[in-house]
Amino acid sequence: MSQRMEIATEAWGNVVPDWVCAIVKECDRVNSQNTVAKTIGYTGGAVSQIIRNKYPASTATMEKAVRAILMPTDVDCPSLGWIDTGKCFGWQKRAAQRVVSSSPVNLLMFRACRACARFDGETDE
Repeated sequence: MSQRMEIATEAWGNVVPDWVCAIVKECDRVNSQNTVAKTIGYTGGAVSQIIRNKYPASTATMEKAVRAILMPTDVDCPSLGWIDTGKCFGWQKRAAQRVVSSSPVNLLMFRACRACARFDGETDE
């Protein structure tokens, strides 16, 4: 067991959430919390707080990012067909931030994401 996993197990008890385990495993794989943090769109401090179960805010959006980026599966997008959750999460994030451009694809996805059942409108940025 890695030192990070020992810290997570001590902080979370014997039931470390699977998405936190995914963070720890990726941090161990690349040997950098900052690299993993950038990958999922957070700071190194936020990743450290999650591993130590001391993150003060809701973890729902971070969990969603981790599941989409570090634990990808495929989803059936109403506009694009089958895409991985990382791409789905990226489009949702743009829609939640109201990022719209003159590109027909971006406009289509902005509207499609906001109408999709998977869209919850949350963003930490």
